Amino acid sequence: MKNIELELRAPIPKKDFARVKNLVVKMGKTKDEQERLSLIFFGTMNGSKIDLRIRIDKKHKAQIVLKKGEFHAHNRIEKEILIEPKTFMPFAEMFGSLGLSGKIMERTTLRVQHKDKIEIALVSSGGISYLEVERICTKEQVEIYKKKLLEILNFLSLKPILNKRDFDILCNTLSTETDTTFNEFNSVKNVLQKKIAKYIKTQK
Repeated sequence: MKNIELELRAPIPKKDFARVKNLVVKMGKTKDEQERLSLIFFGTMNGSKIDLRIRIDKKHKAQIVLKKGEFHAHNRIEKEILIEPKTFMPFAEMFGSLGLSGKIMERTTLRVQHKDKIEIALVSSGGISYLEVERICTKEQVEIYKKKLLEILNFLSLKPILNKRDFDILCNTLSTETDTTFNEFNSVKNVLQKKIAKYIKTQK
């Protein structure tokens, strides 16, 4: 069953952003460029780290996503379902009642479909950018496709994040400079309601 989200990330220095973007758009067919709002709750279940996400983009696609595995891991298990955009806040309040910490984040993502069903995503938030290369695969295919993902990052002259320390540096930078973190959901509920308005109010 293909439920392993094999994903590698690499930070993009500001001076290299234009170069990397020009190369990425030539590496396959552009799928879309989206702005997305995500509400993430962090927790533990049966000894495994999980994050529970509710997200919506400006094309009014809304989802609930559950990811299982160490937050810095490149081979997490992922499950997702579509929801109606109008149910974003009700789900947010329900999950918020679990008492988990989390964050609110907004990202602009350019997605390109590369060969072998590999997706390349150029992600930006404020002045921070990073690249994600991803392939959904089986457990048995992880090492095969990990090699292919590393080859893409090498071609782009980007250094992959391969350990928890480097992953935490990227996440902490985003949390400090662009995201809204919380220990108690009610403390950021009003912030979320203001942010989500621009994702729902234009819906026809």
